[in-house]
Amino acid sequence: MTQQTLSRRRAETRERLIDAAIAVFARDGIDHARLEDISEEAGYTRGAFYSNFADKDDLITALLEREIERTTDIARQGISTALDEPGATDLATLVGRALGVVARNTPSPDWLVAERSLRLYALRSVGIARHLVRYESQRSAALTTLLEQAIEASGRRGTIPMEHVIAIIIAVGSEAVLMEMAIAELPADERAHLTDAPRPGSVELLVSLLSRITEPID
Repeated sequence: MTQQTLSRRRAETRERLIDAAIAVFARDGIDHARLEDISEEAGYTRGAFYSNFADKDDLITALLEREIERTTDIARQGISTALDEPGATDLATLVGRALGVVARNTPSPDWLVAERSLRLYALRSVGIARHLVRYESQRSAALTTLLEQAIEASGRRGTIPMEHVIAIIIAVGSEAVLMEMAIAELPADERAHLTDAPRPGSVELLVSLLSRITEPID
């Protein structure tokens, strides 16, 4: 077996362990997540875990680094999709194209739940807190760049800092997804009552917001 093959297999093992950790963190919470459960969820033994990570914090660090890279890649794809494709240059079209890429690469519901547990865990771990702050900063910067370029391409500019807008979008968007997950657990009759009312889509809401906090470039 070549070194390249070994490296590829090790990378695949790490990815499966990270994915498994997200599922276990969402189910049990980070504090109660056991390394045995993470290994079993990934289809490995505990020995495989220790061949790739020193401990739970080391795995969490790798998870956050992966999410930083993923978010940055999605933002690049969004910018490319919004600006490189021919067609209209109106705000709705450009933002819709960019958000389409983000939506197609939205993290799993498990990640949103695990992220909540991670925030609480970071309050008791300075090392993890540092990595979490870096993750938040990089995510905000990547998505801010995406939004700013889409707005500029439409011939407009923000009247408030776009990083503030991104902070709102992330907070509201996460809450909305978690609420949808909670509603999905309700009995069918209660769920139907809550979901019958028509609601505007995310792109429509964002374009409406951006039209009020941007202005034409002179």
